[in-house]
Amino acid sequence: MRRMIAAFFVFGLAALACGCFETKEELFINPDGSGKVVIESVYQPMDFSGGSDPQAAMRKSVKEIIEKSKGIDTWSNVSFQLNPDKKVCFKGTAYFKDVSTVKIENAAALEIAMQKNSDGKLVFEMRGDQKGSGEPGALTEEQIKNKISEEKTKYQQSRPMMVGMLGTLRSDAVLHLPGTVEQSTNFKKNPDGSLTVSLQGMKVIEAMDAIMNDEAALRAMIESGNDVTEIGPGSDPVFMEKMFGERAPVRAVVGGTLTPLFDYEGEAAQARAGMEEMMTKLGITVAKPVPLAGRAEFKSLTIGGVRIVRIDDGERGIRPFYESKGCTLALVGELPGAVLKVTEGKLEKAIASTGANLLPEDEWSRTISMCTLSADKTAVVFDVRLQLPDQDVPGLKEVSGTLEYVIEKGAKQVDIGVEEFKTGAPGKELGASIVSVKDSEWQAGTQVLSLQLAIAQEAIKAVHIYDTGGKELTTNSQGYMSSNETTTVDYSMEGKFPAKGRIVVEVYDTEKYAIPFKIENVTLTGAPLK
Repeated sequence: MRRMIAAFFVFGLAALACGCFETKEELFINPDGSGKVVIESVYQPMDFSGGSDPQAAMRKSVKEIIEKSKGIDTWSNVSFQLNPDKKVCFKGTAYFKDVSTVKIENAAALEIAMQKNSDGKLVFEMRGDQKGSGEPGALTEEQIKNKISEEKTKYQQSRPMMVGMLGTLRSDAVLHLPGTVEQSTNFKKNPDGSLTVSLQGMKVIEAMDAIMNDEAALRAMIESGNDVTEIGPGSDPVFMEKMFGERAPVRAVVGGTLTPLFDYEGEAAQARAGMEEMMTKLGITVAKPVPLAGRAEFKSLTIGGVRIVRIDDGERGIRPFYESKGCTLALVGELPGAVLKVTEGKLEKAIASTGANLLPEDEWSRTISMCTLSADKTAVVFDVRLQLPDQDVPGLKEVSGTLEYVIEKGAKQVDIGVEEFKTGAPGKELGASIVSVKDSEWQAGTQVLSLQLAIAQEAIKAVHIYDTGGKELTTNSQGYMSSNETTTVDYSMEGKFPAKGRIVVEVYDTEKYAIPFKIENVTLTGAPLK
């Protein structure tokens, strides 16, 4: 099974994080795209860290909703509790400046995009409705029949998992829009002028079942170039008809006098002012670590783990931990503040409690390159490699050296001068160039833009990608590759990147410092040496 239905990515991936969902949301959207969403979600949290405390799992899942949701300005009226079935009942109001950028984490909320058409009217669509199908191809009758058989087989293989993940999912949304609804498809019109849409997991299954049992529909989709196992909301009119009733996207065109539904800044400012107190009362406030401002010393340093390899017989393929002979310590250092990155270090002294020198002979082995920061960037885990101590060595007299860390001194925005979003397009600043723009191999209906910059990864604060009209595109970071002073960052977006636009990179003004580390008089496992 290569991929799942794209609707999986609308619903199913959220299910992986928190189990089944029943979500209701009510959106109030102003003409400029700002607005608020009142959301209620009932779901089963799943704690993959191994914890068994339902209260802890609930708070962890709610914390993720608040902290990881995208496009949210602030929250208000947040509450949550466990119902008798041990499901979380979450409620809250989220304020946003641009509805097209909103993605509520772990809540199975529908996503809405807004844009103006050539007549100046507002067009609202369920996010993903612009996913295009593949290009029609000239297939022989035999190829079509083989493809039909292949698609049916792939679907039957994936269906049990889909039913388990999507079967109990449901998300209902009511949209209050800032004008007169002049045209709509696959929305239900309400007496007060609002629109309703409902997306149900079993409807996805039923729609796919119907397509798989409809030879003509399946043939038409294949002839149009679609990979049937990748379709989802908006990607094929046959699917949309079986899901919602019309061969059209979930879309509404709003015209007439466009009037704000509420005073966004007035309400949002009040919500911002009260958010810290609200979060404190909810017990999920996370204090932001204070950034380091210059030179520092570790608050504490401990041995977090030890790996000793005494046998290394490469000729026979006997290599415990796939390591050569030696002793590796994983040290955990608590910093007095947050840093951008710990880059590298050097082991300068390693003395056993017997006085034996455990410092590796070659300089490469004394170099510290494996440095991992904690999520809040106030602690670091790093490995130091020692010579193999004799078996009668009870501990370590001293292990010491230095690490290098990078701190932020400010940031600036740089328009890198890219004008076209295509492979090989050059920039004018930061040594920028677009490595590639291509369809994602892992997520149907998305593209990935790879951007190369001649700066270190830790110097990149954020990347903003805009269309020619100045609207920021909704993108997701897909990771990076970095070597010395060259970094390639990948960003994905639903649909396709426009042919032209611009890219702005926020660049940190950084400084690098050295911090000493030392542990003394400990056993090889980190206990005090008696």
